[in-house]
Amino acid sequence: MRIASHKQRATPCAPRLFDTADTAGRFVRAVTPHAIRVRWDGAWIANSAALLVLVVWIAIDPLWSGPASEHVKYLPTSAQALFDQARTLPLAYACIALALLGLVLISFVFWVGVSLLGSRHDRSIRSWMALTTNVALWIAFLATWNDIAWLGKGVRARHYIAPIAAISNDLRMDWPTGGGDSADYGPYMAYPITQPTSLILMTCPPVPKGMQTFNGAEKTPKGNVALPLVGNDGGDWLEWSSTGQPPDDFTTGLGQRMQLVRASKLDDHWFLVRYR
Repeated sequence: MRIASHKQRATPCAPRLFDTADTAGRFVRAVTPHAIRVRWDGAWIANSAALLVLVVWIAIDPLWSGPASEHVKYLPTSAQALFDQARTLPLAYACIALALLGLVLISFVFWVGVSLLGSRHDRSIRSWMALTTNVALWIAFLATWNDIAWLGKGVRARHYIAPIAAISNDLRMDWPTGGGDSADYGPYMAYPITQPTSLILMTCPPVPKGMQTFNGAEKTPKGNVALPLVGNDGGDWLEWSSTGQPPDDFTTGLGQRMQLVRASKLDDHWFLVRYR
């Protein structure tokens, strides 16, 4: 009987299985120049840095005022509102915002690519956990960016209280009963004619440079004094409450119904308020 040689005995009886992803990854790395290869941690740094810049920018820049409507209930609506808000920025700012969003998309595509076809280091559990966490953070950002803008506006509004409170103190102490001219806030008109609750200021009261001012005043049924802010950080209201209780809906002296959307307490008596 013929005995098989050592070489014949060492031949495997079944074909060797191979890792499809690893084979594809080796092929991609073989045809990709070393200079342009991207590791997942590089994509993570670029993506996370863009997210951090957007969060800080939205929080500190008055131009990001959040959507005019607070009916942002779904993620696609909130994401669309973010793009709509970016298009309303000045051209230079809009270009920066679009460049950041482009960096996010490009880095994310590279990240997914190297996580699928990269080296074993790039396809590690650590890489996939980082990718999953990053996606969750972006979803949270898109869903709450208008809240970040509101939070930043509340921080800035605390600095507006001192100059505005000094000007509006006369209103709280002695509400005008008709049109006239004030040494503190200039000429004004009062409505309605009997028991006026609305003041329309012909000129905005002077405030220190960089501070917000207001162009009118409302006396609410609760006895609060609500001041509509104007300027770069305008569109919302500063409201003084004698009891320190949150504001409520009210009707102006001109018959306009103001519905409370949100309010943030700034100190014992002042609130930042959004009406619609």
